[in-house]
Amino acid sequence: MQPTLDPTSLAAWRAQTRDIDPTFVSELILEVLTDTAMQITALEHASTVRDTAKCKFVAHRLKSSCHAVGAFRLASLFEGMKVLAKSGAVRFLPELVTEIRAEYGRLEPALQQERCA
Repeated sequence: MQPTLDPTSLAAWRAQTRDIDPTFVSELILEVLTDTAMQITALEHASTVRDTAKCKFVAHRLKSSCHAVGAFRLASLFEGMKVLAKSGAVRFLPELVTEIRAEYGRLEPALQQERCA
């Protein structure tokens, strides 16, 4: 099983941006946390009303941003959301959103800690 957060992604961002913009990683983390929290709420609504197009769109977007910061487990859950929505398996979407919210709950403190590093 993948860890909630793989810090090597953030370490690579830090190495690439340290001299150009030392606050880049902190700002990136804050943006990912804020956007992901809001979009998970949107996914909850979309899954409840069975809006598969919205689920696919949001999951695709969040998968990319989670991947960028090393949140590979959450990125995998978003990929699963995309696949389920695309296949029309709408009855499983709310359950997957619950898993996504739980994983985000584990990711948020880990990213906050990295943000302060």
